[in-house]
Amino acid sequence: MARRWGELALRYGLLFALGMALVAGFWFHAEFYQLGLLPLLLVGGLAVLLVVLSARILLAGPLPLGRRPVLVLDAEDGATVRSGARQLLVLPAGAPVPPSGAYAEARSVSGARLGNLYVRRVYRRRLEDVTQDEAVAAGHRDAETLRRRAAAKAGREGLVTLVRVELSGGRP
Repeated sequence: MARRWGELALRYGLLFALGMALVAGFWFHAEFYQLGLLPLLLVGGLAVLLVVLSARILLAGPLPLGRRPVLVLDAEDGATVRSGARQLLVLPAGAPVPPSGAYAEARSVSGARLGNLYVRRVYRRRLEDVTQDEAVAAGHRDAETLRRRAAAKAGREGLVTLVRVELSGGRP
């Protein structure tokens, strides 16, 4: 984590230095800057840094507007996901689920807030096609146990939605 912060500080420092160099170039070919060199370098460097960061944010995609999606969990799922013991949720096929790559707010059926989740992957599967690894990630001993417990969620078609999640402290 400290290494990542160091890399970010170095990158932003280099962007700031680039901005100062750009402003210094204007200083040498223009006589009408009466503010002085140092304030011009600092303010101009900061302005260029903000423009570059703004462009970077805009190019990364649309800004999230509105409320964060909510993922409603039953009592069993909520406790194990909150502790970090469960990484795969088994939901009914028609349940509203945020898309992969989204951050969602986990809430219990009663409405209590459980925390923030990062949705890594969302996919559907027939209960008979669920693997042993998926069953263990969902907090069950084996695939047969998962099939028995999730039979009510599957409905007639035998389809369930599998949601791979990570506990997250908040939005990045």
